[in-house]
Amino acid sequence: MNDPSIDLSHSTAGSTYFETQIVTSTPQRLRLLLIQAALGTIEQCHLAESRGESAEVVRQLTKLREIVGELLSAIAPGAGPIADQVAAIYDFIYREVVATHLDQKLDRLAALVPVLEEDRLTWQLLCEQLPERVEPTTALDQEILAPRFVAEIQNVTDTGTTSFGSHQMAGSSFSFDA
Repeated sequence: MNDPSIDLSHSTAGSTYFETQIVTSTPQRLRLLLIQAALGTIEQCHLAESRGESAEVVRQLTKLREIVGELLSAIAPGAGPIADQVAAIYDFIYREVVATHLDQKLDRLAALVPVLEEDRLTWQLLCEQLPERVEPTTALDQEILAPRFVAEIQNVTDTGTTSFGSHQMAGSSFSFDA
């Protein structure tokens, strides 16, 4: 079910490797890791339940809620119809996890596994096809980096406006006088 490459022991070396993998991962790989973590956490919930460890079930459900919340929050609102559909799916998953947390009926989680498995497969294929970091396609999608910002903000035109990329900021001075 889960990617064996991220199934690490609790050793220091394994922890260091996993931390390095996260820090150096592309956004698409990070999403895949979160989906795999959600699936693994569901499995841990069932194992804890089978051993009668109710406190561990609660801990795993809390972890699952946090993972699904992270997956949901990473989807930009209004990014398009596909993003909206994926957000609706993850909203459903989140609500089911919260309901499971409240009533402790883990049978709800069984319905979530195929959905998460399908999403895992999608992101796994995406990671295979786009293994490198995908560069933003528009100026608005790009992260503003301090050196670039300073260079562009210093580009003051003769009209008293400051240009920043394709944006113009009017006025080059201000006053506290009313």
